[in-house]
Amino acid sequence: MPAPEQKQRRQEIKKTSHRDHFKKVQSKKKVRKWQKSGSGAQSHDAGKGSKLNPKKRFTKKKGNDSSKPSHPKKRPLRDINQKEVKPKSSKEARLKLKKLLSMKKGPEYWKAYKEIRKKKLEKRLEDDKVLQVSVKAKQSWEELRREDCQPERKVEICKDLYRIVRGKVAKLVMAPDMSRVVESMMQFGDIEVRAALFEELKSKIVELCSSVYAHFFVLKLLKYGSKQQREFVVDSFRGHVPELMRHKVASSVVESAFNEWSNASQRGCLLQEFYDPHFKVFKDTSVTSFSKFLETHPEKRESSLEYFKENLMPLVDKGLMQHSLVHRLLFEYVNFCSEADMKELIESIREHLAQCLHTRDGTHVAMHCIWKGNAKIILGEILSSFKELAFHKYGRKVILYVLCPRDPRHLHPEYIKLLAQGDSNTHSKKHPELRQAELLAAASKSFLREVLGSPEDYLSDNGATLVFNTVLEKCLDVEGSQEAFQLLAEKIKEPLVPGEVKHIVERSATHLMLKKLIVTDKQRKVHFSDYLLDAVTSENLEQWITCNRGAFILIALLESGVKSIEEKARKKLIPLKPKLRQQTSKGAQILLKKLV
Repeated sequence: MPAPEQKQRRQEIKKTSHRDHFKKVQSKKKVRKWQKSGSGAQSHDAGKGSKLNPKKRFTKKKGNDSSKPSHPKKRPLRDINQKEVKPKSSKEARLKLKKLLSMKKGPEYWKAYKEIRKKKLEKRLEDDKVLQVSVKAKQSWEELRREDCQPERKVEICKDLYRIVRGKVAKLVMAPDMSRVVESMMQFGDIEVRAALFEELKSKIVELCSSVYAHFFVLKLLKYGSKQQREFVVDSFRGHVPELMRHKVASSVVESAFNEWSNASQRGCLLQEFYDPHFKVFKDTSVTSFSKFLETHPEKRESSLEYFKENLMPLVDKGLMQHSLVHRLLFEYVNFCSEADMKELIESIREHLAQCLHTRDGTHVAMHCIWKGNAKIILGEILSSFKELAFHKYGRKVILYVLCPRDPRHLHPEYIKLLAQGDSNTHSKKHPELRQAELLAAASKSFLREVLGSPEDYLSDNGATLVFNTVLEKCLDVEGSQEAFQLLAEKIKEPLVPGEVKHIVERSATHLMLKKLIVTDKQRKVHFSDYLLDAVTSENLEQWITCNRGAFILIALLESGVKSIEEKARKKLIPLKPKLRQQTSKGAQILLKKLV
């Protein structure tokens, strides 16, 4: 271009304002962009220097001219039942974006805009790296999780895995697929790998406890970590115990730490946060129970009970009654709360009472509820969970107490003294013996129906056999007791192999039960021994005399004290004397003397 024309061009540009020049450039960019998209025939007709009118771009005109611009594609309607998926962003990023939108365009605006773009790009690159790491780690984990993988090989794989995930464990442990990989590293890795994982995650213990997937790592850390690591985990709960216990996932972690991995002082520190708010910051190792706290601070009784109730009732309302920590708190609360609060508590926990009976503190809570509540309602809850209670070492004591109140055969003298504390409650107006008889009459039929529903299950467990025997002993006057004798006699008919402990005659608990039923026949009108002798055959008796316990069952029949039973037993046993002389067991020798 000649020099005069260039000079003239510069002068024209100077005459044009900066804003008009900017608008002109922007309009040209819009035209180019629209032409590239191929939207309508208007883009083909736009020549050089032509201006595009945005208002007329999508206006509908008459006629069917195909050269006229068409409407852009409409956005498809979203189903009203389908939730709109919004991209997740951190709170900090949202605040920065909100601040950016409120700013005027200028140097500060563009600086903030570039910073957001940079962080967004960095996050995208980081996510890509984490994805690559997780894919590579899961390939190694497939070998680690195999049962035939040797322990030495597992240690090597864990070392290789940590080299892959180093620096990214905090993000990976939250993922549903990678959380198991990190758990396996904690379980099968050596001390160095476990220590490295602990160092990366120790600052996020509380956050991990509330995660659906990551809380399993904390459980593994408590189980396979060192003593110092366990103490750090328990100490990290400081100030967060009530909040964690209200969380359905985190409560299981705190329960494991409290019940399995804490000493007395650590348990006291966990319980203290329910007593008074200042224990969230200031711990006192001498305070291990609520009673000790009230001894040193009697002036705080009312305020502490109110605070105790505020933290305890949400645990009951959320159905977290299976934890031993909750049982301990309930036991301490019922010893000091008012009658009105106790009634409110009984109404809340009566549906969950069976879940409390597997711990010592829980059984004490149940006793307080029975003393101060409606016994018929409590009995209904026990009946609905009869089988579960019968197979538990603490739960069956509740059933035995209904059948045999304060019987020293089933309860320790210290427990009987403890139960005597409930005699002074204001709800029991009847004489204790009359009240116990009415309670047994109300429960007998249901108890007998429960044990007859699956007798094999009860007879296969020593503790449940005790419940089975006591139910038969106390509920014989109820309709259905003869059916129980018939079922038991049919069970005895099964072939007995000497040394086979699964047979009802050979097992210690069922052997004692049979002897007791035979000995107590003289106290009943309906005799169990009659059903037994009618059911067994000569082959069964030959098998019984070959084992010591079977011989003692036959001796009990000869010593039952009922003449008809003794004669019937002797008549069946005399033909077996030649084979009985060949036996060397103590029971067989005594039986032979009885038949002479």
